[in-house]
Amino acid sequence: MSSVGVRAALVSLGVTAVSVAVTCCSAFSLITPDFDTTSLNSTQVELSMPKVNGDRPILTAAVTVGGGPEVPLLVDTGSPGVRVFANQVGSEVTRTDIPVDVTFADGTRFVGIEASAPVSFGGLATKGPITVQLITDVGCAEGKPDCVGAVGIEKFSAEQPFDGLFGIGLQAASIYSPLSQLANGSPVTFSVTADPAKGSGAISFNQHPTAPTATFDMPAWAQPRMPNGYPAWASNQAQGCWSYGGQPAQCLPTAFDTGSPTLFTDTRVPGAPAELGPVPEDTVVALAATAGGPPIWSVRAGSTPGRDTVVVAPLDGGNNINSGIALFRSKLVTFDAENGKVLVSDR
Repeated sequence: MSSVGVRAALVSLGVTAVSVAVTCCSAFSLITPDFDTTSLNSTQVELSMPKVNGDRPILTAAVTVGGGPEVPLLVDTGSPGVRVFANQVGSEVTRTDIPVDVTFADGTRFVGIEASAPVSFGGLATKGPITVQLITDVGCAEGKPDCVGAVGIEKFSAEQPFDGLFGIGLQAASIYSPLSQLANGSPVTFSVTADPAKGSGAISFNQHPTAPTATFDMPAWAQPRMPNGYPAWASNQAQGCWSYGGQPAQCLPTAFDTGSPTLFTDTRVPGAPAELGPVPEDTVVALAATAGGPPIWSVRAGSTPGRDTVVVAPLDGGNNINSGIALFRSKLVTFDAENGKVLVSDR
């Protein structure tokens, strides 16, 4: 895989590292707390849109962990929880001796410890300290010496326009979405947009679209509640309907994922090239609302150099497609945290 593909895999497929369900259960986790439908209504968090590998846009949020400096974290709808480089947090952090060892798709490893700390972003704050991961080292897994993390944590952090991950996927794990742990409760929905013309994006809360062009179900997560009682969903396995080259769309588990600048599919998508790797320029990949239905969105590989890259690859995490950020650049994508839906709408 080229360096372009490797870096795309690193930021898009971190969800596979946390795909094991948590087996907790305290009594309070059997009761769903109230969702916040008052203080969060119409609230919006502004996002920046830096680029990786030249012209590949990603989204970052300005986040403070443990009262430390405001640092950019990669907004990742494909994975849950806050992972931040340990030198970017403040003094309001309680460290544990619980080790963290996360391997990403290209073999890059994040190593560190679990900790607890208050997290704030965009004028919002968590309800006290939450569990986070403090990353103290970056390297490569055995057998993959050429991964992006081979440069070590100092050079890696200097080369990347982010200092960790801001995972807002809806899975339950030892770390989970900070949006589900806000001071006044979880939003019912959150929507993510990216605007290339402005070079920015936004997360909007409780703005449920009235007439979405498509609605896709997310399966319940194996552990159906987050530790604080809110529903947990396999948000990287929504039933999106995809095809290549005008073939009838088939609905397959899909990660609607801001964390990747690249659209990935495996070979099960109708019309997909048999060979792994980047698809030829002008290859069209389309999303439909239903199996066999007409496209509601499509991308032509290579139509925007450095941006509209489509790669065929074997994917982990129980999904066959990773949308990448391209869909978010032209559509409003809404995650319904209460009912387990992904809604795609025109803006």
